[in-house]
Amino acid sequence: MEVTVTVELTDYGCIQAEATNPFQSISSEAGAVLLGISNIDDSTELVTLPFALPWFSTTVTDIRVSTNGQINMDGSTSNNCCTSDEIFWDSQYTGDRIAFAQENLNPSLSGDIYYLDTGTSAIISFEDIIFFGGGSPVQVQVELTPAGVGLANIEMRYGEGTIGTDTFAVGIQSETDLVFEAAEMI
Repeated sequence: MEVTVTVELTDYGCIQAEATNPFQSISSEAGAVLLGISNIDDSTELVTLPFALPWFSTTVTDIRVSTNGQINMDGSTSNNCCTSDEIFWDSQYTGDRIAFAQENLNPSLSGDIYYLDTGTSAIISFEDIIFFGGGSPVQVQVELTPAGVGLANIEMRYGEGTIGTDTFAVGIQSETDLVFEAAEMI
């Protein structure tokens, strides 16, 4: 079963909507970049977006991709390891972030993490990443698209095998406010 969540980020919060694009590997796409964190556990990598992405009351051009299934929007180098689906209720995890599969993932065991600048959007793709203790491979992408003044679209795509017996956190947080949290992914 594939699941896709689209969130429209506005100055007033988030709107969840149906998405039209399923998860598809970008590994063979022209311009796809294999990130250096693909074979490292508990790390982050700086990625510069090809545009200024509206993010609440500011814009972001530099993001940090964590091997543990989140994008730090505030420059934080925290990988937020070992969290589970309780992440958003734990005060030790603050900051601006997009959690798309936040848990103790371990790309050093299996899979790759890619970045693709499509010209109109940026895609971060986790392909066949295994949880630290094993389990189903994670197939997930986040596509970031500026959608006009003060607007951004954040599309999360989950591929086959991602939703199995393992759980992870999904949500969007600005500073210390939870803005959007999806149901636990099982």
